[in-house]
Amino acid sequence: AEAACDLLLTSSLDPEDCPGSITVFKENLMLTVPSGHPFANRPHVHLKELMNEDFVASKPTSVYRKIMAYYFEQAGFKPRIVLDSDYSSIIKSLVQSGIGVAIMPEYTWEEAADAHLAFIPIVDPPCYRYLKLVWNSDTYITHAVTLFKNYIIEFFKELEKKTATP
Repeated sequence: AEAACDLLLTSSLDPEDCPGSITVFKENLMLTVPSGHPFANRPHVHLKELMNEDFVASKPTSVYRKIMAYYFEQAGFKPRIVLDSDYSSIIKSLVQSGIGVAIMPEYTWEEAADAHLAFIPIVDPPCYRYLKLVWNSDTYITHAVTLFKNYIIEFFKELEKKTATP
């Protein structure tokens, strides 16, 4: 699928750039629970504290799910995933309804706008992903694609400035 598109924005555990890719954003991953959940008012959680929770997650074939599997392995357990979806809005709705908890990106899934959910930092292990922009460096890139690539890079530079801790 990657060869069939001009640009691909994807998640990664690896911050290193290589020919045909650039890391545009490092994003914290947050425990997401309904506002009435016992963890909702916690300042942070350790991932291993979640071993008895039911999880709502992205589809098993997604890169994001593979990133989550890495962190669960680091914490020493396999999560009990009760439902999965390709859509962040559905994952949020399922969490809000109490079906399970989720691990969601801090900014790019726009979860902070939802008052019915709580977002708790995960401190052990610290969980994050890198957003990478990827293209085929062996093929010609049109001017329009170059402009769009530069726009995406600038967009995430601005997001990083807005989200940086003072």
